[in-house]
Amino acid sequence: MRRGIAIKLQSARQYVDFFLGLDMGDVRLLDFIHNERMALKQRLKYKDVDHKAIDCAISVLETLAGEIKNDGENIVIARHASN
Repeated sequence: MRRGIAIKLQSARQYVDFFLGLDMGDVRLLDFIHNERMALKQRLKYKDVDHKAIDCAISVLETLAGEIKNDGENIVIARHASN
């Protein structure tokens, strides 16, 4: 994970835009979300991090994952992408 970037992302739109900007080829948004969530949960073990910001980011990621499971990845990207 890019150190500190994910903690600053606090909305679904920011996460989707960040994912699209990475241009990760065949990596699906849901896989990206799961990896980011796991990385953030690992960071919660450290005392010198902003736990509230990490919890907020994890919540956003879990909401996005639920939307993808219910509506599909393409619909979620279209819903939350800025362009």
